[in-house]
Amino acid sequence: MSSNNNALSFKLKLEKRRHERLIKALPIEFDLSMNGPAYNCEKKYSSKTINIGLGGVSFYATINDNVFLKELMREKANLDLSIHLLEKNIVINPRSKIVWIYNLKGLPVKNKYALGVSFIEMNEAEKKILSSYLKEMSTLKHEESIKNRKKIKQTLSIITRVDEDYFSEDTLIREELGIDSLMAMETLAAIETIYNIEIDENKAFEIVSVGDMMCLIEEYLERKKHK
Repeated sequence: MSSNNNALSFKLKLEKRRHERLIKALPIEFDLSMNGPAYNCEKKYSSKTINIGLGGVSFYATINDNVFLKELMREKANLDLSIHLLEKNIVINPRSKIVWIYNLKGLPVKNKYALGVSFIEMNEAEKKILSSYLKEMSTLKHEESIKNRKKIKQTLSIITRVDEDYFSEDTLIREELGIDSLMAMETLAAIETIYNIEIDENKAFEIVSVGDMMCLIEEYLERKKHK
C-alpha cells in the first residue's frame, strides 16, 4: 500500500474515533457552495459515500475538471451535498466544509479522489432523520455481522473437524486449531466461494486468530458493496 493510501486509511480511522461512523455506500451529489462569485459547474458531481456520521461524511469522486478541482482545494471552499438515504427514500441536503482531500494514485481510474467533509449547516428535521437512520442501520449491520461470523465459524468447524462451540474469536488459527498452510488455503477458498469474494493471499498470511479472519472477510464484503 502506498504512503498516500496509508494516510487516507489513517484519516478514515481517525474520523471513526471522533464520531460514530456508519460504513455504507450511499448515493451522494455535491457542488461548490462559496461566498461571492461561485464556479459554475455544468452539473453536480455524483458518487458514493465511504462512511457517514452526524458530524460529516467521506466519499470518493472522479474529478476531471481541473478548474473545479482547484476551487475544491481552496481553504474556505464549502460544498452543497445531496445524500440519498436509500432505505428511507429520503434525501438530506447539508452544507459542508472540506476537511481533507486525497488523490488516489495508482488506480486504473485516473483523477479519483477521496474527500472528507464536516457538516456545518443542517436543519433540525434532517439531523433527526440522519440520527434515526444511523441508529437503525448500525443495528442491522450488527445483526448482519453476527450472521456472517457464525457462518465463518461453521466453515472453520467443517474444515478443521473441531466443534464450533470449542473456539472463539480469540482462538489462534495455527496453534490451537492446528490449521496448516494447506488447510488455510482450503478455508479461504471455501470462504471465497460462499461470499463470492477474492482475498489477497498476502493479507491471508497475516491472519493469526479466528477474529482476524472474520475482520478480513468483513472488510472484503464492504469493498464488494462499494464496487
